[in-house]
Amino acid sequence: MLGLSRLLKTTLTAAAVALPMAAQAGTATLDASSYYRAEGRNYWWGHLSSVQAPTALPGAGTIGVQQNEGSYPGYHFRGDSTYGFTTPDAWTTQFDVTSALRAQQGFYHGYARSVFSTDFYLSARHEYDLTGFFSDSGPHVGSWEVYIEDLDTNTKLYDSGIVSGSSLDLTSALLTGVLDAGHYLFYVGATLSGNVAYNTTIGGGSASLYLHDVPEPASLALFGLGLIGLGAARRKRTKTG
Repeated sequence: MLGLSRLLKTTLTAAAVALPMAAQAGTATLDASSYYRAEGRNYWWGHLSSVQAPTALPGAGTIGVQQNEGSYPGYHFRGDSTYGFTTPDAWTTQFDVTSALRAQQGFYHGYARSVFSTDFYLSARHEYDLTGFFSDSGPHVGSWEVYIEDLDTNTKLYDSGIVSGSSLDLTSALLTGVLDAGHYLFYVGATLSGNVAYNTTIGGGSASLYLHDVPEPASLALFGLGLIGLGAARRKRTKTG
């Protein structure tokens, strides 16, 4: 009986330690440098219209900008950006970004662009899922770029590169992985550009990064040991009762 009492005492103590550890989820926080930006430019007048705004977690925002094509207000380059950064539960953080671009050209070359640069910290290991799709319809060139960078080691854990063409499909690639505790950058850039007189191109798309906390193995082991101790204590009470 003495051995059982010691086991119960040890395991119940482990449970007291493990339960709070298992219940405490790792957190994701944004650095103050995080931002999203919309741009429009025509090269005839050489003027750049640009709006930039900081992001927040949790939070949402929308910005847009339009640059007219010289004295022809019917022709313009427009970029619109929206974001929604949420924490749907204690274990999950979700970054959702959307770009809507329009290149409606008169005479000269120009571009429309939206950029997200999301600088964040993880207090514990997280699994990630990356999805998204970007495309354009029209004669201007679409350029899309998405990456996740480890800022502590200056290495890119995922990098689409600059994809020039009609589309970039992240969803069908089933992009998943693990991010250890540390400092990361999530970047999404979308651009329409070209020199296609009297033509219109519509483009853009959206990307989502899902982060889900992964409990450390030591915490899981302690949690399991605590459950064993609680079960043994319950059986003991049943027998003595």
